[in-house]
Amino acid sequence: MARMLTQLPLPLLPGDAREIAPGVGVVDGPDGGGVVWVHGLATFAWDAGDEAARRLAGVQLWQLKAASQAQVAAGFGVIPVSVWRWAKALAAGGVAALIPDRKGPRRPSALTPQKVARIRELDGQGMRKAAIAATAGVSETSVRNVLRAAGAAEPAPQDEAAPAAGGPADESLTAEELSAEPEEASAEEPDGALPVLPEPVPRDAERALARFGLLGEGAAPAFTPGARYPLAGLLIALPALEQTGLLACARQVYGRLRDGYYSLDTVLVHLVFQALLREPRAEGATRVPPPAMGRVLGLDRAPEVKTIRRKTGELAAAGKAADLQMAIARHRAQARPGELAFMYTDGHTRAYFGRICNTWMALASWPAR
Repeated sequence: MARMLTQLPLPLLPGDAREIAPGVGVVDGPDGGGVVWVHGLATFAWDAGDEAARRLAGVQLWQLKAASQAQVAAGFGVIPVSVWRWAKALAAGGVAALIPDRKGPRRPSALTPQKVARIRELDGQGMRKAAIAATAGVSETSVRNVLRAAGAAEPAPQDEAAPAAGGPADESLTAEELSAEPEEASAEEPDGALPVLPEPVPRDAERALARFGLLGEGAAPAFTPGARYPLAGLLIALPALEQTGLLACARQVYGRLRDGYYSLDTVLVHLVFQALLREPRAEGATRVPPPAMGRVLGLDRAPEVKTIRRKTGELAAAGKAADLQMAIARHRAQARPGELAFMYTDGHTRAYFGRICNTWMALASWPAR
């Protein structure tokens, strides 16, 4: 009887590699360089000080889907927004765009020796910092730097760096050093800046409660500040949606949906937003990124096709579509009592609902005659 020989699987990563994703790891060199291993192959490498090659390796790991954006950020010691910025810079300007900007003053000094003397003279006259800056034609920060170097007895604002120890060295500052504005926060750690793509509020606990039917009416919206929301334009429709009375009338007619993560309001707003994106059918949710739609809904993700069908099926099973239409009609009539509503029907003697509905009711908004 022949025996089958089995080969032991080879190790996917070297023993000294830091695993950042399944089968993906980074080996840090003693001199500051590094090598990225992907499923047993040395795929990317960079020398010490070559920040552009290091960033290129992180971006390509993400673009090849070998690791997620968050995994790359954790493995390379930055925040997820930095990986997104690297990818954007690479697409716009190539590898050269990944080279870090030179630190220090980025423009010629506006402080000449004459202006430095003028600033000190105006300060001796008791003028305020803003007035000195306007008179000398420099920034107020430059005025503070000059007066601090001269030993002005004013505590630095909390958002500025503490002045260096006083002494003769302070008087020897050059004009370039005096005029240097505070450096911008690095791309890796923005200081006070809004994140480009904000991370949603964690909803693990609410999803766990919803799984066991203990959440109640659904997860409440919670928005996080951010500098970029891909579908933020949809929020412009919210005032008009409120005027239609759809949400209030739906709560009046249907009450609430069964206990779950997505409430009645969330489902209806999502359907309206999806229709505005020209995707009125449930299958259209496959063409709208759930995380992007979730941001404008105040959730971590938007409902997908299966959930949409289940929720709309629950509403259809209630058989209250006509009641909802009448509730919306009453809401509109009460909101515009000075205008009449005209109802148009075709030749059928009864209203019915189905895949093709031949009974139409149109509410016109012109004044009564």
